[in-house]
Amino acid sequence: MVLVMFVFAASALMGYIAVASRWDDRYALLLKESTLRDMTIFPLTETRLITTARQLAFFERMVYWFAGWNIFNDYPFGVGLGNAGFYFVDRMHGSGFDSLEIRNLVFRAGYLANTKNLWTRLLAETGFIGLAMFLGWLYMLWRSAGLMRKSALRVMRMIGLAGQLFLLAYCVESFSMDSFAMPYQWLMAGMISAGGLLARRELLAKDKPQVLPSHQGS
Repeated sequence: MVLVMFVFAASALMGYIAVASRWDDRYALLLKESTLRDMTIFPLTETRLITTARQLAFFERMVYWFAGWNIFNDYPFGVGLGNAGFYFVDRMHGSGFDSLEIRNLVFRAGYLANTKNLWTRLLAETGFIGLAMFLGWLYMLWRSAGLMRKSALRVMRMIGLAGQLFLLAYCVESFSMDSFAMPYQWLMAGMISAGGLLARRELLAKDKPQVLPSHQGS
């Protein structure tokens, strides 16, 4: 079963790359034999991964991600929420200055750079403790959505399924987004939390023994 799911997922990924390559040249690079032949990620070093990312045209993102990771390496308990940008330039890989986007961000933009990756940002700003707490919160939301799927109400089951799909998509999206300002994430978290509370009350009502009224004789 696991092998079948792996083959299905790999086929779906390759199909998506083939379709997406029609409008995004970066996906088209993955289908070129010359790119795959020249591309190597071993040994797994920061420089090697950034070089490979340059070949696949997402060089800047990799520089951002490693900057956040390097901040976490130096400050395992974090540098405080919103403070990663103050440490960005000193921990950024030197090849980042080859990018016009990064040079504009560092020298011309009127705002601090960020890691553009929620997971590395949480590590850099809140440390491993903050990341663990955030992952625990996501797990609680996942369990709440799972309880909603056991509800007798069809609407609750639909919202529970939507909540779990949202959490899966959110975990993937967070590799390229590091903002808490998007309203949809808080809207969905609120719906899952409220629905989970209602689902727990529903389950408690089912488990609670019903006391039959006693009839006293005259």
